[in-house]
Amino acid sequence: MQNDEKAFAYNGLYRYYYLLDKAGKATETLEKALELRRQLYDNSDGLTDYEVREILNHIINTHSNKIRIHLKNKHIAEAENEFQTVKKEYPIWDRTEYLRDAKLRILTDYGDILNSQGDFPQAHEKYREALQYRKYLHFTDDVLAAEVYLKIAENLKGIPARYEESIEYMIQAYVIYEKASEYESPNVERIRKKLEERCECLSYSNESLKQRLSAQREFLRYRHDERLDNQQDELIEYFGL
Repeated sequence: MQNDEKAFAYNGLYRYYYLLDKAGKATETLEKALELRRQLYDNSDGLTDYEVREILNHIINTHSNKIRIHLKNKHIAEAENEFQTVKKEYPIWDRTEYLRDAKLRILTDYGDILNSQGDFPQAHEKYREALQYRKYLHFTDDVLAAEVYLKIAENLKGIPARYEESIEYMIQAYVIYEKASEYESPNVERIRKKLEERCECLSYSNESLKQRLSAQREFLRYRHDERLDNQQDELIEYFGL
């Protein structure tokens, strides 16, 4: 079995231990997967740029899995160390568009670390930084951004002066999930319920919520249509039609 296949096997084993709530075993198997992927990266001469990116994406996502285990078990210092390791070890910050999905994920993780430390303003900044990579994602991947919107909505609850702002982020997440439910249905009803509860706390009427949702839906539709138009223009120009 080749190193990449072994690494995938260890990653699958991690999920098994994670479901069993065996944090030590889960992180141990992830470390084995990391070691194999480091070897693949160190011996990446001759590979295409795409293949190198794939190795680095897997490495960063493996670090991310370790961070999430540490956070789940309240091991905040270990999670922080893991983030610093990935920042120092791999060339992921040099180009804005490089490894964009992995950057969104790892910066979101760092936001979670800061949130766990009660540093809500800095966590908010990291979530916002993670969202900068949204513009490089395809529309169908916008659920990744919606997840970050939800994290920001929860994060702003810890900053009393910005509690109202948290509703706006939740509305943005909701309309994206609503759109995504055309091909899958993640969390739509649960978020709607949370939205209504949060609006009730601030004495917002149902009519006010409906208006805000309608405005966001229109904006989302415009943004989606604009992207399609841009893609069509690029194709027309490329093929000289």
